[in-house]
Amino acid sequence: MVCEFSETQFVVGILTELINNCWKPGRAWTSPRIPTQKKEKEKGYDFTIKGAVRTLFFQFKVPEKKTTKKGKYWEEFKEPYYEFKIWPDSLTHQHNELVDLAKADPRNRVYYCSPGFHTFEEFDKNYTDRMIARKSIYVPCAALPKISGNDKHDISYTFKSKKRIYKMHSQEFEIQAFDIEELKADVENAVSYENIHTCLASIAEIFSIDIKNVESDMERFDKIADYLLMHKNLNMLLLGEC
Repeated sequence: MVCEFSETQFVVGILTELINNCWKPGRAWTSPRIPTQKKEKEKGYDFTIKGAVRTLFFQFKVPEKKTTKKGKYWEEFKEPYYEFKIWPDSLTHQHNELVDLAKADPRNRVYYCSPGFHTFEEFDKNYTDRMIARKSIYVPCAALPKISGNDKHDISYTFKSKKRIYKMHSQEFEIQAFDIEELKADVENAVSYENIHTCLASIAEIFSIDIKNVESDMERFDKIADYLLMHKNLNMLLLGEC
């Protein structure tokens, strides 16, 4: 079954919840990027993060739900499961870049994120109940294998089962995935950048983004976040203290 809601709808819903509902008061966020966001710069906001900052990078995926034995991996799950594609390295280096980003610096937390639901009705209910983030999985890319060539790859997972299973194919590699509480613990336990300026300089260097002549950290964030969304389909969030 194809996912009935779009990736953009999922991104808007989950980012809203992550920022507004999932972290304790006293946390501050940078302004997130949304795929449909107009290119014009937002005005009137500035960073409220003081001191140490943590980075989160998300690549959001909407899955297909497999409900019959026709599902490619049905024998491994023996129940309905979800599946999303990872594009071959011959078409895009996207997956390997995520793995490299996660491994390049322990301060970078990088995740695939995908929902454990697929219908409009489920989306609307979870949106109303503020449960999208809690009914999604977060796959840390630091533990994933790199890929090569034309091989096709998928990540498949169960969500409602008591014994949840997460697999990466074609390597037949059993992977780790977090729920929202485990995600929060992973982020809170991450080594932090000492400040916004150091963080943005490091990320710009990793992706070869020229920010030397950009005056403010707000503008640096704009340039980096826009580049990552447009060229890497990667959402960057920064988390720190107010």
